[in-house]
Amino acid sequence: MAIVVDTDHYEKLRDQVVQVLQEGKTRAQRAVEEETLRTYHQVGYLLNDYILGNNDRADYGALVVTRLAQEIGMSKTVLYQTLSFFRFEPIFRTCGKLTWSHYRYLLNAPSLEAQKYYRSAVETHGWSVRELDAQIKAGAFERVSEEERKSFQKREQRQPLQPLRGQLYTYRLAPVPGLSELRIDVGFGIFLDQKLTEFDSTRAGQKVVSKKKSRGYRFDLTTGRKAGFYSYRARVLSVIDGDTLWLDIDCGFGVWTKQKVRLRGIDTPELPTAEGVRARDFVVEALRGMSFVGVTTTKPDKYDRYLADIFYWVGENDSDVVLAEGVFLNWALYEAGLASRFGAKESD
Repeated sequence: MAIVVDTDHYEKLRDQVVQVLQEGKTRAQRAVEEETLRTYHQVGYLLNDYILGNNDRADYGALVVTRLAQEIGMSKTVLYQTLSFFRFEPIFRTCGKLTWSHYRYLLNAPSLEAQKYYRSAVETHGWSVRELDAQIKAGAFERVSEEERKSFQKREQRQPLQPLRGQLYTYRLAPVPGLSELRIDVGFGIFLDQKLTEFDSTRAGQKVVSKKKSRGYRFDLTTGRKAGFYSYRARVLSVIDGDTLWLDIDCGFGVWTKQKVRLRGIDTPELPTAEGVRARDFVVEALRGMSFVGVTTTKPDKYDRYLADIFYWVGENDSDVVLAEGVFLNWALYEAGLASRFGAKESD
């Protein structure tokens, strides 16, 4: 008896296999495209770093590019394009929609504003390389209305990340479930039983600031924006990567806690990429020799790392001054071109 293939089930199998093969091919193409971008980005970084290190020598960059092109078999045009690519995108974008071919065209646009416009348009509209080329040749950016241009500029020019500068040894009063007493919430899930004899009455949510006396502590009620944050003095134990650190945090009252914190509002490239190494080394160098830093923490992220603003000041020993006026590490990383913004709001 002849065996007959079940047509309906076979066609379903065939379609599934075709779909899996196509999805695999697409993933492979994306992986190749991303690796091409990463490679050219790294070449651009190396060129930029070398040329900047010798910028006191006239025409040295052109000589370097010419010699390099001859010796490695890459055209001068492509080498200059990698340099322009790195300067346009100092932070490598792992989830971008543009291929190397897209960048080769948009980097020829007449201005930085136009280049940013075409990058945004490709990501928004999914333009192919051919469509991008046609739009650039047709002067799409030059034909954008003034209103559209202002809207685009507003999207591009994000406000700086505002630091959360709190006040040391400021705490919230927290209720005790099932009891009438209040405890002092020093942060990180730590609560202290402390008699507040200075006050006739207190209520949950009030904020107090503590001052150490020769014997014990004195407390004062406090209000205001600075009182709304959990701010501490801390020792840096280690730098994990550009935006994650281990801290030994002084919560007051002789209580210390070891915490892994994540810098709020920014995102640095992953290790062991070259960009990630540069971001980590920046933090290590910035905090080298610091006996302490100021830190303000907010809510934990999805990995239970507290989001933090970190402040430092070389040679300053007053913790209050460091918190109030010290260098804001999160934003220093961003301004150095070593981090991208990551959906933070001042109220976080």
